[in-house]
Amino acid sequence: MNTPIQGPAADIMKIAMIKVMNELKQRNMKSKIVLQVHDEMMIEAPIDEVEDVKELLKRNMDNVIKLKVPLVADVVEATNWYDAHYKEGKKQFEKAIKKENISFYKLNSYNSYNN
Repeated sequence: MNTPIQGPAADIMKIAMIKVMNELKQRNMKSKIVLQVHDEMMIEAPIDEVEDVKELLKRNMDNVIKLKVPLVADVVEATNWYDAHYKEGKKQFEKAIKKENISFYKLNSYNSYNN
């Protein structure tokens, strides 16, 4: 059932990675793509490149392909992958509480980071 979605999603991610890598090289940046899992890309960046990398990552991920619905990338800055997930999960959980629209998924994903 989800194969028609997963295939194109993987292709979109590959295109985004190539665009990000090419721009990092073109701008002679020291930052490197170090990990890609499903729809996530982790980049290791020196402190002086962090803001530029966040901007180019968001721009390339958001604009990798034009669809009828927008692709919106969230960029989280952290010192490791766990902290990036914990910060983003906590942020989404707090946002859901404010809207009083808590789904089991959001609640469960937040709690999983605390275990």
